[in-house]
Amino acid sequence: MTNNAMAIGVPATRIGEITRGARAITADTDLRLSIYFGTSPGYWLRLQNSYDLDEARRHGHYEGIRPRVAWSSQVIRRAAPMSPSARTAVSASLRLTCS
Repeated sequence: MTNNAMAIGVPATRIGEITRGARAITADTDLRLSIYFGTSPGYWLRLQNSYDLDEARRHGHYEGIRPRVAWSSQVIRRAAPMSPSARTAVSASLRLTCS
């Protein structure tokens, strides 16, 4: 572990903490490991992200969250006719909430 840490220019404690799960992979560490092991940039961050998602699923409480139902264009068409100025205001409001 010390040799690998020295080869990529980081303290051995960083590698030790990562392997124990006490520290996350950073963009800097990802690039260093990618160069050293010949993997694509972002490979180690994707592994970290996958691990983080698994941990969140394992320990999270998401049962009460329900999917948001999007408005369909059919619902909007069936609504009462709007004046052009009201239509503009609604469009602007929807753009703000979707941004």
